[in-house]
Amino acid sequence: KGAEHFKKALEINPENYFAKNSLYELGIESRFQSITPGGGQDETPEDYKSKAGYSFNYPGNWKVVETEKKVSLISPSQITIEIFLLPRPANLDFEQYVDRLRKPDLPLIKYGFIDLPNTQKAYARLWKSEDGATISEFYVYKDGKIFGILVNPATTEAEKAFDVIAGSLNAN
Repeated sequence: KGAEHFKKALEINPENYFAKNSLYELGIESRFQSITPGGGQDETPEDYKSKAGYSFNYPGNWKVVETEKKVSLISPSQITIEIFLLPRPANLDFEQYVDRLRKPDLPLIKYGFIDLPNTQKAYARLWKSEDGATISEFYVYKDGKIFGILVNPATTEAEKAFDVIAGSLNAN
């Protein structure tokens, strides 16, 4: 319960050293974390550049939380989209990489390669979570890099945000 208080404190003041350090000490967050509150009043796209060097647009009323491993976008209705850069083994092409992905323990609804604007290749998997929500997982190949994008739950609102993000993703 104390962790929730520290997270709230970071929402109010993203530079709160005490809250950042406390979450790190609790093992909840890594030392590196950046929070950008959703300052926009509407979904007008805003630009974001991650510490890992990639950039994208996102709905301006969503909150952005970046840690060492991922960028999480959280909508006012608590939809979460996580973006993370994946290691690309030199000896595998994208199709071989996707073929070796760990299969989720939950039942897959559908999966396969998809056409996604502004990318070289993309693969998607949809499944039902234990609570019945549909989760979308995307693997995007762009400029020699592989991105994982997890959308939970996969709703119409989430799909619109995903389209903004994926359509503007820049591997830099």
